Amino acid sequence: MNKLIATAAMIAAYLIAASVMAAVIVGRENRRNQKMSELSILTALVMGGMTPKAACAMGGNMMAESGMKSNIAQRGMTKLTDEEYTAAADAGNINFANDDVGYGLCQWTYRTRKKNLLDYAKSMGASVGSETIQVQFCLAELKTD
Repeated sequence: MNKLIATAAMIAAYLIAASVMAAVIVGRENRRNQKMSELSILTALVMGGMTPKAACAMGGNMMAESGMKSNIAQRGMTKLTDEEYTAAADAGNINFANDDVGYGLCQWTYRTRKKNLLDYAKSMGASVGSETIQVQFCLAELKTD
């Protein structure tokens, strides 16, 4: 019983920490016109099977890699704006998988991973720049070999 209470308290503490972290940075959402907030992303990661601690770590990585901007293309690697790059990827007008440009929340760069991200987005009828799609893909990647 004590172990159960301790585990519940630890999970609650992590969720509170994630909420506080997200509350500090969630104001960025409106400035970037995003559909999900940082808290929503962290919640989706936990609901997708990650522990609260792992979700906070992944959220921190996403913040460091992309500033939590899902349609961001790696700086200095393309002359296109983020919006132009995303539209070109969605339309098939660039060689998205093989251009070595880091992209999205996790800055996917490796060719097979970028191809899989694009294929996943297309299979869902969504833009490769969709936050929801990228979070779902991130979780799917972590669950496969």
